[in-house]
Amino acid sequence: MMIDVRNLMKSFGNTLVLKDVSFQVNAGEVVCIIGPSGSGKSTLLRCLNRLEEAQGGSIQVFDTDVRHLQGINAFRRRIGMVFQMFNLFANCTVMENIVLAPVELGLMTRVAAEAKGMELLEMVGLADKRDVYPSTLSGGQKQRIAIVRALEMNPEIMLFDEPTSALDPEMVGEVLKVMQELAQKGMTMVVVTHEMGFAREVADRVIFMADGVIVEEGKPQDLFAHPQQERTQKFLNCVLNPI
Repeated sequence: MMIDVRNLMKSFGNTLVLKDVSFQVNAGEVVCIIGPSGSGKSTLLRCLNRLEEAQGGSIQVFDTDVRHLQGINAFRRRIGMVFQMFNLFANCTVMENIVLAPVELGLMTRVAAEAKGMELLEMVGLADKRDVYPSTLSGGQKQRIAIVRALEMNPEIMLFDEPTSALDPEMVGEVLKVMQELAQKGMTMVVVTHEMGFAREVADRVIFMADGVIVEEGKPQDLFAHPQQERTQKFLNCVLNPI
């Protein structure tokens, strides 16, 4: 088991945003977390690599107690994260963005990092963009570069926090295609998403959250076709059958 979360509690001030949340992710599994805005999905994801500190419960990743881990930076190298906004350095070229972390951390030589970077750029169809600056790229291209930058560190788990929510509709597909290819290669992935088609087609398991709790989870074919909980039914009806 790659991730084991038990009875997780998280609050911001007096507002409890995660209430006794428990779930597991196995190696090679793709888990999509869906639900309305404000349900705690992104906060849950950020707790997994301690970008947010939980107040209760346990988080085991790689059989490591994340909440009480001292060397958090070394741990984070094993987990790639892609955010809603691309967070690329505007004054660095695409290749400089990709190789900066592994070279600065002494994990790779510049030559090795650039060689791996080119392989990844070719994988996402952006090899011709290696020397351009982010300002010249579309949103979809920037997000694909952000994915490459995360993959450059050879992560064992990839976390995606609504990676297509800031994109124009016509650019969503090119990012989802890269994520689908990663899933097919066996990458362990936890994806917070509003893309129901992706969750239905690519996920091994879907978790539906609302109001800080996991309301329901199951295989996508079961959860989408036969949701058991009324809250799940209402949500899916709204997003799958908009007026």
